Amino acid sequence: MSLVEILFIILSFITAYSIMQIVEIKKKLVRLVQENAVIWQFIKEHEYK
Repeated sequence: MSLVEILFIILSFITAYSIMQIVEIKKKLVRLVQENAVIWQFIKEHEYK
């Protein structure tokens, strides 16, 4: 195997890992936004009472 092939394989792994990390971060962000929405709804309901 040439150096270029080895570098390409390493780069592929790094790219795949980065994409997985981004997907995880997006999931966490979505969860945070949803929790925030629930909390805001709760606060608003109690303000009107």
